[in-house]
Amino acid sequence: MSKILQISQVEEGMVLAEPILNKLGQVLLGANVTLSKKHLNFFKIWNIDYVSIVSDEEEINDIEFSSDEYELAIAKLARRFSWTPRNILEEELLEIGLYTELDKIRKMKEGIN
Repeated sequence: MSKILQISQVEEGMVLAEPILNKLGQVLLGANVTLSKKHLNFFKIWNIDYVSIVSDEEEINDIEFSSDEYELAIAKLARRFSWTPRNILEEELLEIGLYTELDKIRKMKEGIN
């Protein structure tokens, strides 16, 4: 399982769940690398804002949602995004947004803040 973290939240000893790629799709740092202070400095130099980190937490996309919850999340996203994904990174961004909205809906129904 993995979670996406802002670089400011990443700490030494965490493990990359996915490789870090540059704009040309070249691998800068492979998956399963245990991060050191040197890596954290490189992220700043490379202008990397987010990374996928190995996590024991339950992944949001492993949680079951009803079709009503899914449709509500899609409608909320449609109000925010007026573009169609053009590449895999944009598709992943939209998917992250969808799961974030689904998680908010689930938490609201369960009364979780």
